[in-house]
Amino acid sequence: MLPAAELIEAEGRHIAGLPQPERAVLPTPNGTLNPVLADGLHVIDAGMVVVTNRAVVFVGHDGLREWTYARLSGLAHDRRAPFTLIHTVDEQRLSGLLLPPAAADGFRFHVTLAFAAAIGERAAVVAQLDQVIAAHQHARPSPPVMLTSDQAPLTAIVTAGSLAMVAGVTAAISAIANFHAPGEPDQPRSAVTGPAIAGAGSGCTAATAPATASAAAGPAPGSGSAHAALPSQASATSGKRIPTASGRGPGPRLDRRP
Repeated sequence: MLPAAELIEAEGRHIAGLPQPERAVLPTPNGTLNPVLADGLHVIDAGMVVVTNRAVVFVGHDGLREWTYARLSGLAHDRRAPFTLIHTVDEQRLSGLLLPPAAADGFRFHVTLAFAAAIGERAAVVAQLDQVIAAHQHARPSPPVMLTSDQAPLTAIVTAGSLAMVAGVTAAISAIANFHAPGEPDQPRSAVTGPAIAGAGSGCTAATAPATASAAAGPAPGSGSAHAALPSQASATSGKRIPTASGRGPGPRLDRRP
């Protein structure tokens, strides 16, 4: 049963270019049939068609049309358009059915097989179908050669999604590398790895050295600032002048009293 079909009629019984009756079932790929009627044919009704084991029945808006197989002389399937002409032994006007291109092959198979079975020629149609199947199997393309992953092209390994992911990660790393916190200079700050030495070689001690350590160590030889290195309490408690390191200063005051 096909829900969409059109009833067609020919202007005369003998029109040049129309298909001739045959009992062959030759499949046609969908889309190759052009839904354009041949010259001399026109559509007279639209409706649905039913194929049974006894007849082909068309139910349209204007009425019912029935073709019993006992009254048929042959079926003519057009190779260019999806229509089938139904020849009868007693009809004066030739008629047929126009079908959707996608449904034409299925309709032709069922109606041809049903008509052949009704007139006792089913075996001939089946043999003809077996030949079509054998030719199809013989024309089957050879299987493709299997390739390894090493032979696959780069485009088959690196997909578009992978490329987009790599581009996104690269952009993120570049943004992090160029990022600086607000208020900070572009150059990294130098780290202080040791104590700052002031006036190296001039007799001055390290700025970070404790004052007690300098006093305990005593004056540096040859230094002109030895008085600054001695504790101030030593001179205050003894009441004596402390000679300089070079021995050229005033000597100690001697108390001659017993």
